[in-house]
Amino acid sequence: MCRVIAVSNQKGGVGKTTTCINLGVGLARMGQRVLLVDSDPQGHLTLGLGFPKNIRVTLKNMMENIIMGIEFDPKEAVLHHKEGVDVVPSNKLLTGMDMSLITVDDREKVLKEYLEMMTDDYHYRLYAIFGYADNQCHECCQQYTDTSSAPVLCCGWPDGTAESGKRNKKTF
Repeated sequence: MCRVIAVSNQKGGVGKTTTCINLGVGLARMGQRVLLVDSDPQGHLTLGLGFPKNIRVTLKNMMENIIMGIEFDPKEAVLHHKEGVDVVPSNKLLTGMDMSLITVDDREKVLKEYLEMMTDDYHYRLYAIFGYADNQCHECCQQYTDTSSAPVLCCGWPDGTAESGKRNKKTF
């Protein structure tokens, strides 16, 4: 069974991508098969692992294939890193995907449908979910994960309470 872990926060620069990379590599070193999913149009997870910006096949292409109903190899976009993790890369072309999804029925399930094609290949899927203005982590995780009960690591809260220790674990 593939476990899903989402790292989420509305604010940029709080360590979501770094946490995903380090957690993924750590799990891989423990013998786990790990897929890191770069859902950020800036592609920082992809770049952080040393891959170039100009990758030919990315998450955007895979989501387009789902939308258009095209048969494809889901592993076509997967990159293999020397640290033992696999990566579904992203780049700035993903930015336009929001507009493409506007007219799609069940658009929130497009990414899930793509990633479910590879569920049996991995022990873990990790996401660094980029910011949302209203910090609705629960809705965020439902969009990117297979259940709303997936583990979520929130890298601080907008009111600063996580840093001061006033807020304890939150269950989603």
